[in-house]
Amino acid sequence: MRPLRSDPWFQAFAILAVVSAGVTAMNFVPGLGGGGKSPAQQTAAAPDSSGPDSVPQADTARKPAPTPPDTTTVAQAAPVVTQPPVTVANKPAMTPVAPPPGAGAAKPAATPPATPPAAGGGKPSKTTVGADSGFISEVAFADAKNGILVGTGGLVARTTDGGVTWTPSGPELTPKTRMLTVSYLSPRDVLIAGGGGHMYRSTDGGNSWTFVERSSAGLIIHLALRGQQAVAVGGSGLMLRSSDGGATWREVRAGVSTGLLYAAFAGQDNVVAVGKDGMILRSKDGGQTWAQIKAGTSKSLAGIAMLGGGKGFVVGDGGTILETGDGGATWDPVTAPTNVDLAAVAFADEKRGLAVGAHGAILLTEDGGKTWRARPTGQNVTLSSVAFAGARTAVAVGSKGLVLRSADGGQTWQ
Repeated sequence: MRPLRSDPWFQAFAILAVVSAGVTAMNFVPGLGGGGKSPAQQTAAAPDSSGPDSVPQADTARKPAPTPPDTTTVAQAAPVVTQPPVTVANKPAMTPVAPPPGAGAAKPAATPPATPPAAGGGKPSKTTVGADSGFISEVAFADAKNGILVGTGGLVARTTDGGVTWTPSGPELTPKTRMLTVSYLSPRDVLIAGGGGHMYRSTDGGNSWTFVERSSAGLIIHLALRGQQAVAVGGSGLMLRSSDGGATWREVRAGVSTGLLYAAFAGQDNVVAVGKDGMILRSKDGGQTWAQIKAGTSKSLAGIAMLGGGKGFVVGDGGTILETGDGGATWDPVTAPTNVDLAAVAFADEKRGLAVGAHGAILLTEDGGKTWRARPTGQNVTLSSVAFAGARTAVAVGSKGLVLRSADGGQTWQ
């Protein structure tokens, strides 16, 4: 009898077993077979599918790499979520999925997820509305709970918990037009507007929107509403007026070609508008006619807060703060603890106010605007808007999709 090892059939079987074992081993040895890559390392993120805005973004940072999805992230095309969202990605439904942790780029350190405030309103919180949502232009609140913010890429997001979380709640915009301004007539009646003269109205607090027809399609930068009266201002001296709560609009000749950046009602028929190169306009008939007011500065003016009784403040470039005590007829400079450009100002009451601007600047006054002091934010981005959601809660928004929230009247921010 021949030995078993010399049998041809046994030898063929042995050779086949050795080859099979070798191939299997190669898949687990770096540099062999599959290259030593784990499934996570072999996964590649799809290219970004976000569309461009129709309005140039002057202060939008480069988009970071897409971030890993989680159950709290909400895409704009799918606003229904299974958990309260802390971030809102302003992307259509075809948003590509990023690699698992460890295989792709991490989220930017400057925009971590939101941390809800501790019970009793102690610790404030910070959140982002999509790390790639670009520039948030403005935020407004109807009351202590309900607010809306708008920004680039057609971003419209809504909060029902005082700014702790935000959910997409805007019209379907094609292309993704940059929305620049939001203003409430009442907790349920709200208007938004922006690039290309786009204007939309909601009568259910921001759940649904309808397009508002206008005779002018110019760039609308800011809306001011009071009762049934409304004023819209924008590029190249654009001025629109409504007397039926924003349902219909007509163009008004303000006699200027300078870009107008903000408008506010200082009384029933008293309206103030400001803009580039120290422009201040005032109307005493609800916006039908306008007169230019001497500002005492050539710096661009970007934000207004009227407190009642004729008192109000304007902020602008180079740390400019101006104060009026007669409804905007005259203005006097106020010393500011900064020389950075300021973009917006808001007051919770006659004493407490906030101003925000470039490099994460936030200024706080607790004596009605007589003195202002800087409050640290830990951010170096442009803040474009600030609003109070009650006496102690404030929200500031800006570039890189950043939302800052304070629960102690503006003393601390997260």
